Amino acid sequence: MLLDDVERMIQQVRTGGRLRDALEDARYFTPFTRRMLNAGEETGELARMCDLIARHYERETAYLSKNLATAIEPVLIVFIAGSVLVIALAIFLPMWNMTSLIK
Repeated sequence: MLLDDVERMIQQVRTGGRLRDALEDARYFTPFTRRMLNAGEETGELARMCDLIARHYERETAYLSKNLATAIEPVLIVFIAGSVLVIALAIFLPMWNMTSLIK
């Protein structure tokens, strides 16, 4: 789990290890995140790099959620149209059957 990886990394850094070494075994961090954190450790700007990573993933999440909503929209329209059709047929079919009995 991600939490286990983070706790293990914290212990390695607290005992004097480098963040770079702790990141090597982290399964849940992307290569982008690893490179950015390594660069932040090398330059002494780790907090700034964490902020850049957070903003990057916020933009990526917003982009993906927007695209997901765009992709789901036609499916929802078809589902709602089908539901309205079923309800309309449930109302009108008995009426049409009654008119055929009258003749």
